[in-house]
Amino acid sequence: MLVKIRYKLPRSDRSALISTPVDRGSEYARFENAPLDTRFATSVAAFGEILRGGKHTGQFGYDDVLRIASGARGDDPYGYRAEFLQLVRATKTASAMQPQHR
Repeated sequence: MLVKIRYKLPRSDRSALISTPVDRGSEYARFENAPLDTRFATSVAAFGEILRGGKHTGQFGYDDVLRIASGARGDDPYGYRAEFLQLVRATKTASAMQPQHR
């Protein structure tokens, strides 16, 4: 498989493309064995999907995001990962306070 990601830097008119092959050599038998950065990025992506309505997350929720991100926090010299965890907790709390529509 080939993963292609295109992005544009702020105030830039040009986009950049990153292409990365994914093969059996980069596969892990268990999610817990994947690199910390990969697992943390997965939690960030899941959080984003939940915020968009969770169409592709099934029963995966804020607690799952917190569990994965906490377990993959690793070295956090600038505190960005800790800040992400705080953001997820705040969002979880805020969503619990919203009235449920029926």
